[in-house]
Amino acid sequence: MIKKLNEIFKGKHRRRAQVEIDELSSSLGDKPSILWYPSAGEDFRDLIEGYRTSIQPDLYLHTDYSTKFAPLKRGCAFEDNRTSIVIEDMLELEFIDRINYFIDPEVVTFMDHANARPHVYLLNVMVRSTYEIKKAKVIYFYMENINFMEEVLFKYNFKISHVVKIRAGVGYTGGYKDMAMLTAFFSKLEVQYYYADFIPIHFDFEFLDEVIKRNQLDLKNIKLINMGDRGKIREWSALSVKVQKVEYEETPLTHQSLGQTLNLEDRV
Repeated sequence: MIKKLNEIFKGKHRRRAQVEIDELSSSLGDKPSILWYPSAGEDFRDLIEGYRTSIQPDLYLHTDYSTKFAPLKRGCAFEDNRTSIVIEDMLELEFIDRINYFIDPEVVTFMDHANARPHVYLLNVMVRSTYEIKKAKVIYFYMENINFMEEVLFKYNFKISHVVKIRAGVGYTGGYKDMAMLTAFFSKLEVQYYYADFIPIHFDFEFLDEVIKRNQLDLKNIKLINMGDRGKIREWSALSVKVQKVEYEETPLTHQSLGQTLNLEDRV
């Protein structure tokens, strides 16, 4: 990041929110491992699946464009016979500098459910399972995924170690664009691990080109390497999920190369 978190966000309303963001900023260091879960909704399963990779996230970023679709509240967010995830506190943040908040009708299906402005919350989360008890920090952004990527991740040069794509396809989360397109930006974000479901991919290369041109990006090819049994998640949100390691090539990204990586050869 080109700035620390407390140079990007400040606490809103409550003094303790500022104390928390200051403490988080100082604790993360220069190169934190950060997981991004676009279209996360009310799902916090990513907090218990980090053990599948050689590095575990220091911070979790969740995005969703509507507080109506993904209402947050203190209390139990997930529980089964092995694990419970509890939101212990919610502290509202706001951007220090103005961002170009935009809900794109090309991306979002239900425009009437979108928020008039961005909402940002720092969540203190407790995870209890049969093998660990840990606390996690989640920053939840009520922003559309592509707008968030451009106005936050790109603008402040965030490096993202993990990306999670679960039910973020066309027709699954109230969006017109398949978030498999985020793989095109992995070389910019320096992503190391990719969690993805097996739902069919509906790729919009024309829209992808618009985002690349708008941000003047020079992107590189990637390889997605399967991780064997450790990378197989039998059920996540009623879907099978695979975890893949991301490797990079020096050759420029093209429609054809990305299509081959995602097994879209017949649609490129």
